[in-house]
Amino acid sequence: MLSCWNLSSETLSGATLSYLLASANEEVICQVVRNACKSALSGYHTTVEEDEKLMEGGNLNPRLEIAVGIRVGEKKVLQQIDKIFEERELELDELEYYQERRLKDLGLVGEQGDIIFWEPK
Repeated sequence: MLSCWNLSSETLSGATLSYLLASANEEVICQVVRNACKSALSGYHTTVEEDEKLMEGGNLNPRLEIAVGIRVGEKKVLQQIDKIFEERELELDELEYYQERRLKDLGLVGEQGDIIFWEPK
């Protein structure tokens, strides 16, 4: 996926991380990217469908046809990015994050996420 999602093969204070850092951070990233896409899309005065209809009409001069084609491509890319991050946002509750994996590795949390308490000796 995207490099901002996962720090595998990167080191942080000597530890290699292969899990997402935190659910809240991931959610914020998704929301920021989606808001940026929506904001960029709102800056266009036409929809993809309107542009495609304009191009199908065949009444455009070659330069305008190229410009409209580029504009359609930009809009489709923004829509695809928005969709990718929307789907990712829906998956966040199912993902395992670094701190959860680390607590499991240390034996402080069970496989179901339940906290394990030790009785003092």
